[in-house]
Amino acid sequence: MAHTTELGRTQKTLQRTRPRPRLDPKLGVKPLAVRPVGRAHLACLRCRTQKIKCSGGEPACENCVGATKACRYPQREKKVTLLESQLDGLAARIEFLEARLAEAERGAEAGEPGENGGENGEAGGEAGEAGSIPFRSFKTDRALSDTYFGTSSGQVFDSELKSHLFAITRESEAPAAPPAAGALPQRRHFFKDPSLDSPFSGIVMLPDKTYALQLVATVVSFLGHEYYLFDAEQLYAEIDEAYERLRDKKPLWICYFLITLAVGEQYMAHSPSGDIPGMGFYMAAMRLYKSSYEEPTLQFVQTLILIAFYLQGLNSANAAFSFYGLAMRSALIQGLHRKLSFLPPPELERRRRLWWTIFIMDSIWCSNLGHPIHVQFDDVDVDLPGENVLDLHDGFDIELSGYNVRLAQILGTVMRDVYRPCKGATTIEVKTVLCCVDQLDQLQKLLPARVQNNLLVSENRSTANLYLRLNQYIVVTTRPLLLSLFEGHVQPTDAIKRVVSRCVTAAILNIDILANLQNNGWLSAFGFWDAQYCFSSLIILVICSFSGNRYPQVHTGRRINTYMKDAGNFTAIDNEHRLLELDDLMSKIPGLSAVGESQNGKATPTSSAPTRGEKAFDPKIVFPTDSSPSYDTDTLLPPDVSKASATGSSLNPNTAPDASVLDSNARFDALSPNTRSLFQQQSLSDFISDMRETCSGSIGDFAAFRNNVSPDTWNELASNLQFWDHSGL
Repeated sequence: MAHTTELGRTQKTLQRTRPRPRLDPKLGVKPLAVRPVGRAHLACLRCRTQKIKCSGGEPACENCVGATKACRYPQREKKVTLLESQLDGLAARIEFLEARLAEAERGAEAGEPGENGGENGEAGGEAGEAGSIPFRSFKTDRALSDTYFGTSSGQVFDSELKSHLFAITRESEAPAAPPAAGALPQRRHFFKDPSLDSPFSGIVMLPDKTYALQLVATVVSFLGHEYYLFDAEQLYAEIDEAYERLRDKKPLWICYFLITLAVGEQYMAHSPSGDIPGMGFYMAAMRLYKSSYEEPTLQFVQTLILIAFYLQGLNSANAAFSFYGLAMRSALIQGLHRKLSFLPPPELERRRRLWWTIFIMDSIWCSNLGHPIHVQFDDVDVDLPGENVLDLHDGFDIELSGYNVRLAQILGTVMRDVYRPCKGATTIEVKTVLCCVDQLDQLQKLLPARVQNNLLVSENRSTANLYLRLNQYIVVTTRPLLLSLFEGHVQPTDAIKRVVSRCVTAAILNIDILANLQNNGWLSAFGFWDAQYCFSSLIILVICSFSGNRYPQVHTGRRINTYMKDAGNFTAIDNEHRLLELDDLMSKIPGLSAVGESQNGKATPTSSAPTRGEKAFDPKIVFPTDSSPSYDTDTLLPPDVSKASATGSSLNPNTAPDASVLDSNARFDALSPNTRSLFQQQSLSDFISDMRETCSGSIGDFAAFRNNVSPDTWNELASNLQFWDHSGL
């Protein structure tokens, strides 16, 4: 009974609070309440402002109708169902925009102009002439423009002017009109080759699919973890499509696929036809190559990089330099070096990876030829690899990419400060060399244990490539100082000895790493860089041997170069000719009557007795004889490599080492303590520190050697040592 009474009271209360609809004499219709039942309806904006009761009718309430005023209701919130992934995407987008806003505010605070455009708020014309003016970074929209234009281009200036004029017309009291035909950036008019977008219509022979997939896997293992040249999942899907229906693929993709196969054969150092590895695929790819320079794509840039990389292996330095330049400019055309906020995050991540890939590879190749680096680090504002990271779950090592970018940045400093082409400058600042070496050492100390522990045993070459590159940069930075010390232009001070010892340590490390890669099947017998690392280190050790030191890595390097030469490596063949020239020069030095060949192929010089009062130069320092103790560092193996070779866990599955190399584990105990500690996973920082102290104590002057050489032979030797290295620096 009590329950029934309470229910009746509630119904009466609702009836009293419910608005009673009345006929409107003006409209002739019965206004409808916004919410006739339940909670009170929303009041219109006018009633809410005047704080009067609103009837809530539609299209207008009674108060607004009586006052002949416009009646507007506030927009009510609606319940919207969203997926969690959509919320996460919105949160990531908000975080990204807030970070961009914070950067813009910091930039404005750093260079905020005065009220009239001057830095200190100067008034009148002085601010316009001597002060600064507000500057906006003009932006282009990919939806309205078919390419990227920099802020200094006429297209961007014209677009910004039209956008400003269009904004003025929208803010006027006149009704908003659609933009005129020229108010926004339009697509450019140019000749476009129709064959670029047409399907493939020629004839091309693809290899067996299993063999093709093996070649692609080889390239991914050697390059794919540190250079963004592939979207592996998409590439394998497109390969499946190509083997089902090749004519549906565009010529550019087929060219991209074939040049990938060419690089894969180059790394495997063999070709089924017996020709130069990858040459058949390369020739077929170049027949399909079409210049998409006007409207380049990410895949076009990747294709150019792979072409340049293959040309490196052919020792075609200038051709590779040209294709790297094309790739760099194609990346600039697409604005890969700039921050663009209107693209989805995955696309931005791919663009950023590709930009830093071409930046690294182009910087390295420019320095290798002694040419200026095309793009300076300060010209780029795209995020670094470690900033705002988006993992695409494709196996790409973002951390290693960041270290490689830092290496390329330091290399740019070396090229600018150490090898700067100043008019009339014939000297190099020792302080500059020391500063650059310190930067490289600091970077090496920052490498995490994960990277150091994977130096020798890894599923790919990325970690070894990083250390080989780091040591090569140290050699490139310090060898001008070493050559000056060798020629007698500078005295061996403590600072110079420290730099030279770091150079020698880097050379020793690189040869030992290459020897271990050969044993594990990861040496690129036909690649350019492995041959170049070996030769650059050899030259350093040979020069330092003239001061009275003995380095068994000289023999190791000679054997590695011979191995690559016999495989047909063009760079190693070129290096072998230079080493033979060195042998010929050594035969002219007093104390070396001849440089012959021993029974096992090692150089075996014979020495004559020195004159009275003259310090003897020992020829066995540079060319150890068979009777000299040899550590055979070219057959280095870690203690457990025999087990690894049996299971195949740490060996490259695509290239197998020689049986003689695998049988050399028994000689591991005969290695020098320093070298053995490296392969026993000693801390690399401690190893380098120990080696520097050892080498620093053994670096002496070259006076004894110069006294045993005729002026003509000395000049020829010093001149050739300066230009023997491929880099031309």
